[in-house]
Amino acid sequence: MSPLDPFRAGRLISLFFVFAFSVIGGSVGLNALIKSNQERSSIYKAAPLGAVIYVDVHNVFSTGAVITAICALLALLSVLFFIFTLWCPVRDKRFWLRVQSCILFLCSIWLFAVLVAFDYYFANKQAKVSATLDGVAVSDGLIQYIEESLGITPVYRNIHYLLLLAVLPWFALLFSVIAGVVLHLAARRACEPRRGYDATFSMSETERGEKGKATEGQA
Repeated sequence: MSPLDPFRAGRLISLFFVFAFSVIGGSVGLNALIKSNQERSSIYKAAPLGAVIYVDVHNVFSTGAVITAICALLALLSVLFFIFTLWCPVRDKRFWLRVQSCILFLCSIWLFAVLVAFDYYFANKQAKVSATLDGVAVSDGLIQYIEESLGITPVYRNIHYLLLLAVLPWFALLFSVIAGVVLHLAARRACEPRRGYDATFSMSETERGEKGKATEGQA
């Protein structure tokens, strides 16, 4: 391990896993958003003439969109940090390693907060579906019949693509935290060689001064 570039292999490996699981998390998030829109469109199209159907999935849709955006951001950042680790002309990397670590920790906190909210909605809530026919409210039984005929359930925990979004981004969060810790340790380790070098340099200057005085005394 080079003192000027500490934990290089560990940083590359952890950043690779951040990228991989962030891409996976972003993909399942995008897939969930697309399928949610498709299912709502199928419900609207199946409505009889004169009927107006309202499907409220704002809670999971908004949090799912934020999760997708954060995963995309983590994927982009991990690529940039990976390139920085492979090639960087800066000799003293301490500041930039700390910056990378702080950015990943902030993204991890943000992702954690949104994932907790999404998983709460996923486990305990369901889509709010209401309908009117010629201005008259439709009974819940008829709405349920339409849902069953279309093979659609309003209960979030019974929807497979929402299950994937509730689980897989946690791995992106895990490796983001791990990468942040590795980068933080690398920043701290990068400080040690410089202090050691300064101490050695000071000692060598002192020794040279003492030798010079001894030589002058002998003369």
